[in-house]
Amino acid sequence: MTATGTRRTPGTTTTTDSPEDAWAVALSSRPPLRDHSSMAFLARDPERGFRANPAPAFGTRSRELIRFTCAGREFVLRQTIIGPGGQSGWHYHDGTLFVLVTGGPLYHPGTDCVPVTKRPWRIFREPSGSAHAHLARNPGARPVRLTVLYLNPAGSPLSRTVPTPPCAQGDTAR
Repeated sequence: MTATGTRRTPGTTTTTDSPEDAWAVALSSRPPLRDHSSMAFLARDPERGFRANPAPAFGTRSRELIRFTCAGREFVLRQTIIGPGGQSGWHYHDGTLFVLVTGGPLYHPGTDCVPVTKRPWRIFREPSGSAHAHLARNPGARPVRLTVLYLNPAGSPLSRTVPTPPCAQGDTAR
């Protein structure tokens, strides 16, 4: 396209009256973009790809940003939002996780129910295995955002549910 608004392609010439018309002609002749509708984070989606997490979690939603397998390990990068009062339910992971907390503090006790709070803008490591079962809960009034890198054995679920420990029985705040 030249500055005068003339578009030349092999065998044709289109002249337009204004630069706006020139852009319209140029854009109308472009091939269509590839369909990215299967990629939730690129699709027009009011939830921006976030979906509610399955029970026992409540008040939480997540989206997966990337997943690939290499050398028998599955690498998953996922974002999770825990709404005020929301929680993950008691669970553990087969692999190691690295978690960045943003938005507000995260209540994160183990099965001994010792209170542990992870502060915003901190990264922490979650070890693998049932000995490291825990709960992730948002006690605050603002959503807590987690960006999590899972390093799991290939084919493992992202988490495994465990029963609520005796020290947390009957305590809905835990």
